[in-house]
Amino acid sequence: MLDGLGRKRYLIFFGLMLVIMIVFLNYVFKHPEASLRMPVVILQIFYIFYIIAMLTCLVKFFITKDDQS
Repeated sequence: MLDGLGRKRYLIFFGLMLVIMIVFLNYVFKHPEASLRMPVVILQIFYIFYIIAMLTCLVKFFITKDDQS
């Protein structure tokens, strides 16, 4: 699906994850009564991994060279 996009796929993944995060936070702030039934520590670990994955995609976009073959 993303063949031939080279480094742009990292930017696409970063943008998609950013949009999902914004939509999720928008929903959470408007509906505080809809809570997740998990320990807070597990949620914080998930959020940290999500942000690390987003930032990894962004860094990979800037450090990967385009393959022009």
